[in-house]
Amino acid sequence: MRYHAQALAANGVDVDLVGLEGTPLPRAITDEPRIAVHRITPPRLRIRAEQTGSSYAVAGLLDAARVSFSLWRTLKRLRRPDLVLVQNPPAFPTLVVSWFSLRHRGVRFVIDWHNLG
Repeated sequence: MRYHAQALAANGVDVDLVGLEGTPLPRAITDEPRIAVHRITPPRLRIRAEQTGSSYAVAGLLDAARVSFSLWRTLKRLRRPDLVLVQNPPAFPTLVVSWFSLRHRGVRFVIDWHNLG
């Protein structure tokens, strides 16, 4: 997605890059005035020895709900985009949350079917 953001910015497009906190971004992204970076706290699921079966599933669902809410809140704060480019996989929760939070604003979606070869 970094390369998409850089290519779009190089062609005069303002880009809001939304992603998980973690890996540092190169200066080509952080110093580009056309790219605004919006970070989301990554999942916190910790596997413990006593977590098996249903308790692990519940912990995973709660973590997915937390990340989904953070993504929804971030997207609602952005000015209306003309287009949303979503990388798939991972589509859950990204694609579902993006579509539900932005569809009523008339936003078009493009899905980058990534690494399915």
